[in-house]
Amino acid sequence: MIAYCEDRLLVPLDTDQYVIPDHWFRMYGHVLLPAKWNASSWGRLSKKDKRFVYLNLSSYKVWFRNIFLPFESLRERGLSSTELDMIYPAKPVSPDIVDFDSLTGLPPFINNYCDTLEKHTPLGFIISENKPEHSNVWSVLWVLPTGCFKSTVTGKGFPLYRIGCDPTVSILIAVEAAGLGDRFINAIKSHIIQNERFRWLHGDLHADDSTGTWQAGCIVVDRPIDRDSSSVEIVGYRGSVQGERFDIVVADDVISAENSRTQESRLRMKNWLDGGEFQGRLNPERRMRLVVGTFQHYGDYYHTKKGEAEEKGVWAYHEEDMIQGGTWPPKRIDPDQPDHMDNIRIPEDLVTIWPQEWTAEKLVPDWLNNKTTFAQTRQNILIDPEEQWFPVQLLEAVKADGAGYLDSKKYKPLLSRWPISIGIPPEGSGLYNLYSEMGFNIDRFDRIITVDLASTESQWSDYTVFQLWALDRDSQIRIILNQLRRKTADPGKLGGLLRDWVSAYHPSKLIVEANAVEKLFARGLSKVIGFPVTIKPLDKRKTEMILNVRDLIQSNLLWVPWADDNYRTQYVFASFIDELNEYPFGVHDDTVAAAAHALDEMRIPSGVSRATIIKGKSPRELAGVDIEVGDNTGRRGVTVVSASASSSPPKEISGLDLENPAVLKQVKEIVNSGLLVENDEKSGKTGSGNGPKQGKGHPARKYAKKN
Repeated sequence: MIAYCEDRLLVPLDTDQYVIPDHWFRMYGHVLLPAKWNASSWGRLSKKDKRFVYLNLSSYKVWFRNIFLPFESLRERGLSSTELDMIYPAKPVSPDIVDFDSLTGLPPFINNYCDTLEKHTPLGFIISENKPEHSNVWSVLWVLPTGCFKSTVTGKGFPLYRIGCDPTVSILIAVEAAGLGDRFINAIKSHIIQNERFRWLHGDLHADDSTGTWQAGCIVVDRPIDRDSSSVEIVGYRGSVQGERFDIVVADDVISAENSRTQESRLRMKNWLDGGEFQGRLNPERRMRLVVGTFQHYGDYYHTKKGEAEEKGVWAYHEEDMIQGGTWPPKRIDPDQPDHMDNIRIPEDLVTIWPQEWTAEKLVPDWLNNKTTFAQTRQNILIDPEEQWFPVQLLEAVKADGAGYLDSKKYKPLLSRWPISIGIPPEGSGLYNLYSEMGFNIDRFDRIITVDLASTESQWSDYTVFQLWALDRDSQIRIILNQLRRKTADPGKLGGLLRDWVSAYHPSKLIVEANAVEKLFARGLSKVIGFPVTIKPLDKRKTEMILNVRDLIQSNLLWVPWADDNYRTQYVFASFIDELNEYPFGVHDDTVAAAAHALDEMRIPSGVSRATIIKGKSPRELAGVDIEVGDNTGRRGVTVVSASASSSPPKEISGLDLENPAVLKQVKEIVNSGLLVENDEKSGKTGSGNGPKQGKGHPARKYAKKN
């Protein structure tokens, strides 16, 4: 029973014959009423109202539906009680009710979640003599899809229910950042002051003349007994806690992609949640720990506790997927066409965890938007490290952080990035000396800048990425020296940034990935930056090129600077490490593509050039004709490989089929944009001077002008 009960009424009274049904009483026994009730006020209630009070105080799921949800739905969604009853039709409380789920009308997973919280609530908290089920396991973890009421049930409803039943209780709610906890405090305040059903059942817990703390970060309700800890306190991850001892600690979505990215950050989170600042604040006499969230990483805190629940039995672990049954993934109308809303058949038999809220019509667009994110946040499917192209262990090894050995004789180097404000480190500077101490001669570096441009045609946000790479001619080691990653495809901005990079680093080559370059190169990028540009498509060799990145890492021939320095080295390269770790399942691979081009170029023997003509729009969009780049064969000019849709190998020809309308259309676009690049096989250079040039005698130029 609860700590405070001296002047509270225990019901049913001896005079309440035939009021509380026997099957209810066998489950809950006598129930302690809130302090507002006395024998007189209880006696004035009708039998119907007495049953309503008894059942709502005894069962959290009934209370959640009848006391909490009507006001919360009005407050958050503007739904009236009538509208709520239409969505979640609940049976009225009557003595013949056996299935309490029918009293809520809520989806089964919410009822099950509420029952789980009730089952694992320590006996020292409850206001009834008994409960239907009890477990001595006081740590509960629920992993639920996003958008499934987990924060509402755990961070708003349950604390409010416990405070209403016992105002002396103290609850600590942990969130990723302290400011994110305002919604919990605001909701609890609103219910205590404005929810008429709550006030009718539990009384006034914050009087007009109350002196209790009533702030954004913590509140103290009117209590019969003073305590050092607040009624509810919010703490951000790794923040300081003001109270001494709490009865219940709640961690709501405290795990994020950011704080679970690395092994070190995951360990810090585990130590914080399991350590003295969080779990250590629990009252040893009566305690309960609730953790709820969505998987963020294969090795995050949720996965760790899932394992402990299975191995040690010290956690009650529950996991629910959004899709419960039916046809999934959805089928294409035309199997030969790509996934698109116009080509997807909405499954009519789909069964979801919350059919009133999440229908197939809502879920299919989310799935099309990002299948990897959908799998993680809605289906609890994360990438097994065994299936990753770049597992965590490999990425830890590529970091030039000076920690650990490469082998029994060599340490990992400690390297910093080259900020654009410094450019090429001058001899005698700190950066120059650092690289020298690590065995590198900066003067022997071949430098390449690669650019992966944000798509100008995609409706989703892509990143434009610049990377500076160096090949050490002595050791053949590749090092990424700087990176810029921004959400922009504006040619004016990018042209200026590229000009600054070229001026600062004096690269031997500037390579731009050929997808979605129309806007930028229509203004003549090479003229803007004053440096020749090599254009490359990330074509069918993409897999080979990215596997090359992995091979170089495994061979200790590639380093990513990872010094903890004032140059923000780790911050700048964190996105590169993240995208490698998530490839090929991640949302973005812009940094990976840029790296693949640089490292592929470093494999090409000197004097051999691959990319000599730009692919503007996808050639397959132009009447099915595929125009690709081919290697020159000992002559000066442009070589084009033409391939049909058949399985026969491409045939190299000495010129363009200018009688073909589709080919002619693309040539006109290139020529008119000033983007036809002349290749000099002997020198290995593409173009010359301040911008790309068109060969004066090339038939493509003449024919395009004529027509």
